[in-house]
Amino acid sequence: MAKWIPCGPDFVTGDVLRWGEAVWKPKRRQTERGVRIGARAIIAQVMTCGPEWAELKVMDCITEVEPGWTADNFKREELLRRRRAPMARNGAERRLWSDESARSLVASRFRGALGADAPAGFSGGEARKAQGGASRTRLGKYRRRGKGPRLHPGVR
Repeated sequence: MAKWIPCGPDFVTGDVLRWGEAVWKPKRRQTERGVRIGARAIIAQVMTCGPEWAELKVMDCITEVEPGWTADNFKREELLRRRRAPMARNGAERRLWSDESARSLVASRFRGALGADAPAGFSGGEARKAQGGASRTRLGKYRRRGKGPRLHPGVR
């Protein structure tokens, strides 16, 4: 039996998530108020995630609707795009990894500090220097001048 822990909006690529969401009656007009006709429980794996959005691949979906209504289930392997905040409000849980230390490496903000000895898929600052690339991006030609809010090209 898999163990699930509450995660809220804190999940990373590779996590398997479980959350619930509402099923709504289709609207005939744009101004019509939404009517909730059921609930849906989804289990999906995070494929990519940004600061606000996540793309998920459905592993399982169970839809329960009120009598007299029908709603489609999401199919296995179907891709969904969801915002993090509503998922967290609806009680998102993540399945524990068999090796949580591997997850901590994937979730780390400081994975670039590993350098050239980093595992495949990691691109730290030292690894970029070894390849001849720049280690940090510069601000470009606009620099802040004095205390004012204006930016002037190339002037300190």
